[in-house]
Amino acid sequence: ALLQGAYQAGADAVIKIGGGGAMLYSVPDPSEIPCFAISEDDGKKLCSALEVSRSAKVKELKVNDRRQKLQAERWNYGKVWLHFSGLYLQSVDWDGPLCEVAQEARASPEALVYEDYFEVYQTTREVDPRLGLDRSKLRRMMESAWSQLGRIGLTKNASMIGKLLALGAQRCKLKVNYMKFHPAESFTGTACAMLLSPHKSGFKQKPASDSLVQAWVAHEAVYLALMGHFTKLIDYMAPSLWNLIKCMNGEFFGWEADAGKIRKLFTACSGPVGPVPREVWQQRDPTWRITDERNAVGMVVRTQGRLLWSKDAANTAAPNSTTLPKCGATTTAPRRSMMDFMGRMAQKICCCSL
Repeated sequence: ALLQGAYQAGADAVIKIGGGGAMLYSVPDPSEIPCFAISEDDGKKLCSALEVSRSAKVKELKVNDRRQKLQAERWNYGKVWLHFSGLYLQSVDWDGPLCEVAQEARASPEALVYEDYFEVYQTTREVDPRLGLDRSKLRRMMESAWSQLGRIGLTKNASMIGKLLALGAQRCKLKVNYMKFHPAESFTGTACAMLLSPHKSGFKQKPASDSLVQAWVAHEAVYLALMGHFTKLIDYMAPSLWNLIKCMNGEFFGWEADAGKIRKLFTACSGPVGPVPREVWQQRDPTWRITDERNAVGMVVRTQGRLLWSKDAANTAAPNSTTLPKCGATTTAPRRSMMDFMGRMAQKICCCSL
């Protein structure tokens, strides 16, 4: 509604003010005019400069701060919090993310747009070892969905595929502060939300910090949530992914994620049950066959969790961390008892047995 109103009023662009750091991101979404997000300090400087130059007039500046209202909404009856210490969510391809490949390929101080990520991915995925099928989880994720994306015409849409690649390309590590469970209002069952905060690791991250990536994902999640039929489509085609997105941003936007689907993501799997794939790179992916067991007609006869436990090799850049790949998650073994406890608590809440 904001973009439509600005376009009808003759605006050339929409600038969102908020957050920290330098310019946060530019969004070349398929809209009539571009949308940019800048920091609060830069926003104040921009307003002052416009007033001094008299090249434009700032009619109104609204401040939207829902923290006090959210505080009252969160601490009412029927909610249960599980607080964590030492649990992190980490992006895939930590040692060689696509963002590094894109920055090197472009070698430009200007901010990359989604089409840049698409072009770099298309031209370097077969030649850069960091994007090889044996090494890059993001590459395997895209390859597994490429044919389905092509059926709806997305593989030729540089903006939309670039958006997916850009979000998955960043090096990011977030701390899980707590999980909140409560009776759902939008559906029958138990809802949950996760509060994340930047890890603030000493690793020098380019081009985006942990907090920037978190804000970036939240922005795109709102964009998806406002797309109507597409939102229903992603909820049908990838319910676990969509519920994880809602869970990670629920405390900011009041979204309700299905606790049953989130619990399944964080429940240990019992073992590979899917058919052995033909491709060698699929066979080497330990999460590829972590699926629900189905009968001859394709009906699910036994479900299992998506968490695959493994040990970090030789103290990598991010020890004791959790990653969320295509068919499962990988977490270091010392965290198992804590995650099992979270699963049992969520199950009790879902069954009203507390």
